[in-house]
Amino acid sequence: MTNQVYALIKILSDGQYHSGEALGKELDISRTAIWKIMNQLGQYGIYCQRLHGQGYCIPGGIEFLDEQLIQSQLNFDVKKMISKMDFHLSVDSTNQSLMARIKQGALPVLVSTAEHQTQGRGRRGRHWQSPFGKNIYLSFSWSFLDGPSKTAGLTLAIGLGIVEVLEHFGICDLGLKWPNDVLWQGKKLAGVLTEMHMDSLGVCHVVIGLGINVDLPKQAKADICQESVDLLQILNKRISRNTLFVALMNHLISLVSKFNEDGFSSFEKGWEKYDLLKNQQVMLRLMEHKIFGKALGIDCDGGLKVQHEDTVTTYHAGEISIRKKEENYEFID
Repeated sequence: MTNQVYALIKILSDGQYHSGEALGKELDISRTAIWKIMNQLGQYGIYCQRLHGQGYCIPGGIEFLDEQLIQSQLNFDVKKMISKMDFHLSVDSTNQSLMARIKQGALPVLVSTAEHQTQGRGRRGRHWQSPFGKNIYLSFSWSFLDGPSKTAGLTLAIGLGIVEVLEHFGICDLGLKWPNDVLWQGKKLAGVLTEMHMDSLGVCHVVIGLGINVDLPKQAKADICQESVDLLQILNKRISRNTLFVALMNHLISLVSKFNEDGFSSFEKGWEKYDLLKNQQVMLRLMEHKIFGKALGIDCDGGLKVQHEDTVTTYHAGEISIRKKEENYEFID
């Protein structure tokens, strides 16, 4: 992101209309140059309105993440655990930025956040819509000395932690869809992506990434392949991204510390309370197979139990959906 693009975004972040002439004077560039910069904003997921006689506006404005404010509001114990926090304007993805540092031998706990991602990712390589300054894109790392077996159920525990934070802001009707989706009334609100790196000593370094839709522009919603929702739509008012970020950090860092000690057992019953799939007829996509059956909930390691006739099989990977009535019923084990 060039300095001129950033400077223009900062001016327009107040959500008010600014004429091309006024913008040109403030940035000391021509109106033609302003128009050219405006044409670059789309690549950052920024959607400007132009009103004849008034100028340009970013609807709703932008609340930038404030590193100093966030640092000042973190709980003492949480702040003490964090080695470093990186605040990016634009990055490929917060997960990738942390994974690269971990592979170079950086120490946990590291935190990476961004106003915008060029290659934001969901599960199975899907693109995560990441418009500039509108949502939460956050990753942090943790090291499990006992190896990957210690991480079983971690993604589910993080999903539960997100629900607990959002309920603190007065949001009801939340549910969890195995293994990594947070839904509101059946619509995607947040997602979790965990990735691992084993070092030569057998330590499992995990990058925990999460995305939460705070104020998703209509154009971005249209590009998402499933029904989605944001916090503004749910509450009909804006939540401070800084306040939400602090709440997430304080809760999730403490949660993973507890998970490191107790494993998933401390979170299993809490997760089951929000389980949207339990007792539903489901379809599980596993590689090239479609597996149909009845979801029976999760096991003590966070695996999904699926029943077909008298057989119950537990799965730790795959993409799940509630089965449509018209789909043929089959089971492949």
